[in-house]
Amino acid sequence: MAKPRGSEYIVTDNAHGTMFFGPGGPANSDEGKEFKLAVASGSQVTYKNDGSRDEIIPGRTITHCGSNLKQGRDKVEDEQIAYAVVCDNGDLVFTAPSGNIKFLAKNIYVETRGSNVDDGVFLLKANGGVTIDSGEQLTLSGTKVCVRGQAEVNIASDHFINIVGELMGGGSPLSSVLKTILPGVLGDLLDGVASSCK
Repeated sequence: MAKPRGSEYIVTDNAHGTMFFGPGGPANSDEGKEFKLAVASGSQVTYKNDGSRDEIIPGRTITHCGSNLKQGRDKVEDEQIAYAVVCDNGDLVFTAPSGNIKFLAKNIYVETRGSNVDDGVFLLKANGGVTIDSGEQLTLSGTKVCVRGQAEVNIASDHFINIVGELMGGGSPLSSVLKTILPGVLGDLLDGVASSCK
């Protein structure tokens, strides 16, 4: 008959690391730990009874996968997944306050799917410069497209600039030159445009 064990069950404990089941401490300080693996370098992983996992890696982490998957596929729907992170609920957060986040791939697809206009949002924000550079065509498409410059807006091209649609200019004062080249009714529309383009 096996002897009854306490709340802590040590699998191994030596100079290189410790692996044990149980809370690993007094009952009044139990954090719900069920399993913990800690090594001498300071790396550790902890599984808790609420289904969560905490991992601490003081150094570098590298995951190398997918080397045996077939290459040369052209359609994204035919791709075999080499590495996946699936969050049924909750958020997925990448944080590098003292470093950079870099995505390097043959193609990158970013898509937001919300049940309403408040959920399907994609926000790109920076307190420095934002550069979008394309070797081919760059397309901005939307039901309403707004380009707003707090100081100025510059549109430059080595060739033609084509504008299709009714042009309306507003604000005061408008130079006589603008009045001669802008078709349609010219009115004071600055306030309306400013309120709808933020």
